[in-house]
Amino acid sequence: MTQDNSEQVTYAAGQLRETLPDLDEAHPHAGLVQDDGKRDLINYLTSVHEGDISETEIYGDIVRNEATDSLTDAVNAGNVSEMQFAVGMVSHDESASDASTQAWLRNAILDEAYCGWVTGGMGSGKTDFALDRADDWHHATRGRVATNIQSAAEQNDPIEYIGDFEGVESFFKQSSTDVLYVLDETDQQLSGKGSDRQAADALANTLKLVRKGESAENTHRGILLIGQSIRGASKELRRLVTMNGHLYHKTSKTTVEIYGDVVSGELSSKTPTRTLTGVKPTRFGFDTGEETDFDVSGAVDADEGELLDGKEKDIKTAILAVEKQGMSYREAASLTDYGKDWVGDRYREWQNGEHVGVVGMSPNGNEMQTADD
Repeated sequence: MTQDNSEQVTYAAGQLRETLPDLDEAHPHAGLVQDDGKRDLINYLTSVHEGDISETEIYGDIVRNEATDSLTDAVNAGNVSEMQFAVGMVSHDESASDASTQAWLRNAILDEAYCGWVTGGMGSGKTDFALDRADDWHHATRGRVATNIQSAAEQNDPIEYIGDFEGVESFFKQSSTDVLYVLDETDQQLSGKGSDRQAADALANTLKLVRKGESAENTHRGILLIGQSIRGASKELRRLVTMNGHLYHKTSKTTVEIYGDVVSGELSSKTPTRTLTGVKPTRFGFDTGEETDFDVSGAVDADEGELLDGKEKDIKTAILAVEKQGMSYREAASLTDYGKDWVGDRYREWQNGEHVGVVGMSPNGNEMQTADD
């Protein structure tokens, strides 16, 4: 094999490792498990397990043990392509202290109706990171910053306390200056189930209305949500983050991964668009042990006539995803609370003349006004 061919093989191996999580045609452990019997076992477990098999203990143990053996053999044999496959592409981590990175972080949250989500485990510094972004935003705009973190409001002059949905709605719609809201412990208040989903959808709708002009002209409106995971969040909020924001996933106090597309809520199958290292703590003070609260009753009691019914939203989202974006039924289903068969049924119904008013478009391509226009 020539040197050029060898380098191409090595590069291809690393690239394959990076793209494997996004391939429907192969499992994430492809190439890592060399033993036929063990590979057959986890192939079977992957096919029958409900949910993400890669998060289970048995899967992790098998893959780690097999990958260790494979890497040891590769090192002993000098097999560079196999070593590159195991580690993926060369790291492109960025230093959070670089001027260009700091400028990107600041400018990212200045988009109109920005919706950022900060996730991470206990002690990863997610609240600290969110408040640091709020500090950046305040320096750039000199606007109002509010939060449901009472200690942050008490310890920092630029921050005010708002602990309920009605207050946030007023904050967004009636303030005559730029505003940013930081909502802590989102997992507990804005999940994708029951009344929590209604509250989450109402909050997302408030931000959408801001984008349509229901706020002071030439002002910025934004929100930063903090939670341990985005998986359980309502799909409406996940869509909003994907459409006009970022997911910041704190893997440690000093490292953050940044994602763009989080509609599915599954980060295990995604590659971060950026990874920042050397993240420093915020200058804002707050009590790390505070148990925050947020009253969503105002959202639950809101006039449901302002929002499409949740099922109708999913019908519209799924049909437009298939028709306009060319998604498969399975891909479109990831945008809704239903499965691929449900999407296929609704799409065929639409082709036969149903749901036209909800979708806002007939099968012949004619567009019409819908309830949310």
